Amino acid sequence: ICLMGRAEDGLLAIRAQLADRIEGLAAEAHRLPTERIATEVNDVRRLAADYGLSAVAQLAHVLSSRLGEASGVISTRPFLEAMRDAAGCELAGPQVSAAYLAALRQRFPA
Repeated sequence: ICLMGRAEDGLLAIRAQLADRIEGLAAEAHRLPTERIATEVNDVRRLAADYGLSAVAQLAHVLSSRLGEASGVISTRPFLEAMRDAAGCELAGPQVSAAYLAALRQRFPA
């Protein structure tokens, strides 16, 4: 039981760290070059994936792809907000990722 409590505390700390990083990126994104945003998003994606936060990792992957494909300005805020929300979500699994992606598709139809 003690080990489980530590693991849960560690995951909470990672979730908080991710949320802080994402929030910081959202606050600075308008000043940063696309390449820097992409690097930061990839760092978040890797950290999220390392800790099994698949919704955050999937959202970061989609944003990273969009940044790589964009020929003009892309609005990162909705993606970053969804990533921050997903970092705080205790639910896990592909259905969670799908729900966040579906919400973004409503805002940004392909």
